[in-house]
Amino acid sequence: MPFSSHWLRRNILALAGIMCGFLCAIGVAEHENGNPVPLVEMEELAIDVKGLEALSENSLPPSVRRLIGKTIRIRGVMYPGMHATGIRRFGLITETTGKTVSIHASPELIPVNSLIGVNLRPGSIARFSTQPFEVEGRLSIQPLETGEPSRVLYFLDDAKFTEVPPRPERRPALGWGC
Repeated sequence: MPFSSHWLRRNILALAGIMCGFLCAIGVAEHENGNPVPLVEMEELAIDVKGLEALSENSLPPSVRRLIGKTIRIRGVMYPGMHATGIRRFGLITETTGKTVSIHASPELIPVNSLIGVNLRPGSIARFSTQPFEVEGRLSIQPLETGEPSRVLYFLDDAKFTEVPPRPERRPALGWGC
C-alpha cells in the first residue's frame, strides 16, 4: 500500500518534533539549572601525554584548546591543603566515572586532568570541605614539563564555587590508599 501524502507529511512533522525535543534536551544537559556556563567533565580535558616532552597549548587537542580562556564549570572535591579556613587557592580533584588513581602514584600515572588549580575571585575565600563542589571559572593552562612532579596543567581563574550533592555514578579521580 503506497504512503499517502497526508500520512507522509504527518510523520515528517512528528519526526521533526522528536528531533527538536532531542536537540533541546542536549542543550538542557549542557546548561542545566538555567546556567549558561557549560558543565565540563574531566574526561573532556583528557590528554595523551605519552611521548610528549612538555605540555603546552599547542599539544592540546582542538576540543580542549577551544575551552582555554572560556568560562566553564567542573565538579570535584577539594584537595586538602595546609589551612582549613581563609583559602583563596586550592586544588580541585575532579570527578570521574573511571577508576580512582592513588595520589601517591608516580606522576606519569596520574592523569593531568585529575587535579585542577583553582584561584578564587578577589575577595572570595573558602573553608576546607570534603563535600563535592561545582567550580565556575576561566580555564587556563600552565605549560609544564611532563617529568615535573607538579602535574597541575589546568587552572580555573577568577573562580566561584558552590557545594553540590554527590553524583552516585561519579567518584574522585584521585584518592588515598586506592
